[in-house]
Amino acid sequence: MANKATRGIRVLAIMLAMLSLAVLPMRAFAQTATEVSGEAFGIEATGVVTIPPTPRVTLPLTGGNETDNVARVDQAGITTGVLEVSTSGTLDPAASTATATVNNLAVSTNVAGVATPVVTATTLTSTSDSFCNEDGTADSEGESTVEDLTLLGEDVEVTGVENQTVTADLPGNAGTVTLVINEQAREGTDNMSELTVNALRVTVTIAGTTQQTVVVASATSDIVCAPVEGDEDDQQGGDDDQQDGDDDDQQGGDDEQDGGELPDTGGAAVPVGQSLYTAGAAIIALAGMGVMAIRRRS
Repeated sequence: MANKATRGIRVLAIMLAMLSLAVLPMRAFAQTATEVSGEAFGIEATGVVTIPPTPRVTLPLTGGNETDNVARVDQAGITTGVLEVSTSGTLDPAASTATATVNNLAVSTNVAGVATPVVTATTLTSTSDSFCNEDGTADSEGESTVEDLTLLGEDVEVTGVENQTVTADLPGNAGTVTLVINEQAREGTDNMSELTVNALRVTVTIAGTTQQTVVVASATSDIVCAPVEGDEDDQQGGDDDQQDGDDDDQQGGDDEQDGGELPDTGGAAVPVGQSLYTAGAAIIALAGMGVMAIRRRS
């Protein structure tokens, strides 16, 4: 009777331990937090005329929604109508978005003491989106629109392709004006992606020196995706289960070969070599199931 009781306790402890170990691979599916970020501004100018990014919004790494607008900009030959910007992001589902819109843009420059209109456009909009794919990789996409664009008084056909570049000479060959339409710059790795979309970049060069740069309707989105794990853990778990099964079968064979008698362990319910973790799991499970420990009779 004592040997049977001990065998029963041992079998039950092993079963509960296997159940507790079977749960462990599930921890591998817990993923680190995904980060999102973004930025948008209406207009920025550097050179003879300086305008800081106006208006500007920045997205926190934890996500959220930020918006801002300015009624107009009017500074030394650079004017606009309403400017509106926004950025938003979520961790689940993982996504980051930024948009910027500028109305009624007009840029002029001083050529030989004469204010010369350089660029005009009625509406400029940019959008940048970053997101995580199901396999844990990161990706971004974006676009921009520029309506009624003119360069030195001439209409410019906007094709929609990335980084469309148009250059024209200033009056009297004083210099050049270069436009980059739908300017896009990307950075990233497998699980990180960042995309900046500028609806328009204007660069004025006089006598070989850049005099003025204006960036209009800029949107940036950025995302870091948590790695997707599980395949290797599933395989490892399968190998462990198979190994455990082989060991248990081998142990069972040895017990039968010895005549089914287990060595006297002094009444200990857990055999020598059982990990403390497994023993604890078995004991807790026994208590939770309301199983009464069987004590050997002297």
